Amino acid sequence: EVQVLEVRRQAMGRRIWTLSAIILNIFLLHGSSFQFRSDIGGINRNVVIRSSSVLLMKQNIDSSDSKSKQNWQHIFRRSVFSAAATFTAGLLVSHSLLPVSELSDPSTSSVYQNVMSISPAFAGSLLQSLPEAEERTIKLFEQSTPSVVYINTYVNRIDAFSMNILEVPAGTGSGFVWDNLGHIVTNYHVIRNSETATVTATSIDGKTTRTFKAQVVGVDPDKDVAILSVSLKDKDDSSNVPVGRVDTVSSSMKLVDGAAWQWRPVTVGSSAGLRVGQFVMAIGNPFGLDHTLTTGVVSGLGREVRSPNNKPIRNVIQTDAAINPGNSGGPLLDSTGRLIGMNTAIYSMSGSSAGIGFAIPVDTLAYEVTTLLRDGKVSRPALGVTYLESSLARSVGIRQGILVLDTTSDDSPAKKAGIRGTPRVTTTTSDGRSSVDVVDVTLGDIIVGIDDVDIMSEADLFRALDLRKVGDTVSVRILRAVDSGSSGGDASGSSGRAGNVLRPAVT
Repeated sequence: EVQVLEVRRQAMGRRIWTLSAIILNIFLLHGSSFQFRSDIGGINRNVVIRSSSVLLMKQNIDSSDSKSKQNWQHIFRRSVFSAAATFTAGLLVSHSLLPVSELSDPSTSSVYQNVMSISPAFAGSLLQSLPEAEERTIKLFEQSTPSVVYINTYVNRIDAFSMNILEVPAGTGSGFVWDNLGHIVTNYHVIRNSETATVTATSIDGKTTRTFKAQVVGVDPDKDVAILSVSLKDKDDSSNVPVGRVDTVSSSMKLVDGAAWQWRPVTVGSSAGLRVGQFVMAIGNPFGLDHTLTTGVVSGLGREVRSPNNKPIRNVIQTDAAINPGNSGGPLLDSTGRLIGMNTAIYSMSGSSAGIGFAIPVDTLAYEVTTLLRDGKVSRPALGVTYLESSLARSVGIRQGILVLDTTSDDSPAKKAGIRGTPRVTTTTSDGRSSVDVVDVTLGDIIVGIDDVDIMSEADLFRALDLRKVGDTVSVRILRAVDSGSSGGDASGSSGRAGNVLRPAVT
């Protein structure tokens, strides 16, 4: 800013000096004309003077008066010479103060060129300055670019002619650097069904890009989170890959230019205090276009989307920043450049951005990443039951709750608490010529509540369990089928067949 003010001050000074020199030229020219008029006024001759062009026209001068004629010619020559010398000197002074080229093109100014040599990034601001909001957005993007990576996934295919194994591109996605060790966070669905993956990173100065092979550290399909690891050294031993990986990507990494690659981790913020209307930026690689920036606002909070294994992800951030295929796994940043979410899904009828995008909140993401890096997997609370999906349960007349099909093991929490499954007994009848298998189904318990949370479908069950930790004790409300002639419906009552009366019981 000081350089700009100095250049503008000097330019203003040159303009003032130029205007002064022009005024001086005009004054001297008119002064010479006026002096010439006063000199010849005494010889009583008719003279017309055009001072604007210094053109003098004499009329009716007596040629017989040789003395007067010589006097007039002498005065005329002296005035013309004085005017020409003054005008030429004025032009020289004006040109030395401000060349004509600088008036039409300020970029040719020597002072301007000096500023460019000192601060090239500042050169354009002399001719055009951007609004402060745009400058801030540009700065945030340039600072965040090295933290965003471009992910390519591949699958192996056998060539039909040569029978060689080829790597075929399977898809693209985005990710961001979590720490200085090169851990990359992305969506699980970005690397799902792939066999190998590469990560393209940008150097801290933004001038260099390098592509590395990666390996999976851990995944959590329930929250659509995956962590990749990039190693710069030679590595052919997969025995030290953390437990819980899905697919280990073989890698043989070399040092980059003889030195370790410098990572720039993203600045982690918080999603707890977000408000609708906040400015956000989404950076990713939509349709393979690396490091694409889109901006918008927080459109909504507390949304819910489905994970790849159909589990609900709660408290999702909704934004109108354009998110397209390839943006998945990229960061959602606030106005200070801090991470507030990971772009994961869009709502669209066409598959492209419709102004409704969703991002996993960073508070959920931080817990997932920390747990995966520490344990290689995420342990979630469970009751230890298998259940009938609510869509199928509705078809058999169960309007609310989760029908328990079976307990996962004899040591499961549900089994120990006395929750019953849905047994199926198959009997074969025969009339001597043919046999028929008859399946007798006894309706099991239907979970309708956990503590004070009503359970209408499996999504409600997952929400209730997300609020708990492994080892917590909960109260489960169930409906149990009992014989129509039974007077009670306690948890230990006898089970009835499908069609019998469902009565509430609490375990």
